[in-house]
Amino acid sequence: MDVIKLRFYCFLFFSTLWSQNNPQQVDINILTTMDIAYAGKIFINTTQRASNGLYKEEVESKYEKFYVRMFAGGNKTVGKILSDHNQALTMYDKTEKKYSEELFTAIRSNNGIPTLKDVTKMEPGGGRGDNSSDTTRSNSQSDTDRKISRSISNNYININDFDCRKITTKISDDNGSIVIEEWVTSDTSLFSFVENELITLISSYGGSYEKPRVSSDWIKSIDPNKKIANLPGEIIKSSIVWKNDEGKNSFSMKREILSASVSSYNSKEFEISKKFKKVSELD
Repeated sequence: MDVIKLRFYCFLFFSTLWSQNNPQQVDINILTTMDIAYAGKIFINTTQRASNGLYKEEVESKYEKFYVRMFAGGNKTVGKILSDHNQALTMYDKTEKKYSEELFTAIRSNNGIPTLKDVTKMEPGGGRGDNSSDTTRSNSQSDTDRKISRSISNNYININDFDCRKITTKISDDNGSIVIEEWVTSDTSLFSFVENELITLISSYGGSYEKPRVSSDWIKSIDPNKKIANLPGEIIKSSIVWKNDEGKNSFSMKREILSASVSSYNSKEFEISKKFKKVSELD
């Protein structure tokens, strides 16, 4: 698709989305699968929804191993809603039928930091595997001992109706290696709308938005001055495989955007069920 056509379609999309006579919402479905040594697989299905002044994120988690499932409190579905109309942040547990609410005014008085725990942030094993392990390596291994290789394919592959190019990054040292594969599309209009709504809502209570880390961030954290080739756009699919010094997989994660679409605005999808019980804090 050439630049002129892309701009034309983006113009049509946003013109329709913001029409007062025909309100719309964007729905994005993401599947993340983590495979952790001795802990088995963890499946995380995330649905993001956004409309004018509204953002909702719902996360369904399932655990392959029984003891890991017990440790995590069982399979569950949780979520959060940010509403400019209600000026409130809501966290909910769909499995337990409970919710907690915090007004934006209260968050502003706390320097833009919500006091409610973000239940949508999955932290198996007590921490985020991608960040905690990276920090350990930074402290134990000299940056100069690391080897970094990176390539970008010129070929396009269609993944769930998005034309993508592949970036392959490998970072290795004496402790093992990380291979990161990312399939990137330049068709970003739907994702930009959802992200912009989220950023605007977070900013309205004085908070700051942190974009998820990608391979270029990993490289920059190792060598801020290193020049690397990159592709602007949205990552539709990614894979991270972490191998130890014996060449065995210790951690892997796959993430894929299964669908992204525009639908008619449904106010009920941004509301908490009346059957849910309001509590001060979710477990």
